[in-house]
Amino acid sequence: MAELEAQTLARATDPATSHEAAEAVVANLTELRLAVLQLVSIYGASSSSRINRLYQAHRHARSWPHAAPDSPRKRAGWLAYPAHGLLEVVGRAKGPNGVGESVYAVTDKGRAYLEARAA
Repeated sequence: MAELEAQTLARATDPATSHEAAEAVVANLTELRLAVLQLVSIYGASSSSRINRLYQAHRHARSWPHAAPDSPRKRAGWLAYPAHGLLEVVGRAKGPNGVGESVYAVTDKGRAYLEARAA
């Protein structure tokens, strides 16, 4: 999985504590992306709001990192970028607020990634 670079979150002129914090954020985001990929793999094609709900419901049992309530759907969007291709948008659904939202499913590349991690 492509990694977010810590140096993009902290400027060269920032103090060491900012660089340490940036590295922690990168590690958390990577765990969160993996958790979202696993979630969609386990529960099947899911809308953005369903991903958010499922993540919060299963976070503790699966030892997934803490995340803001809307963060999992944003990670799903990142995983679906063509450059990453681990999830794909397979449709649209009406969200709880009546606005359309993406429905994501795991791609063959995403399944292969998870299988390689499990091996």
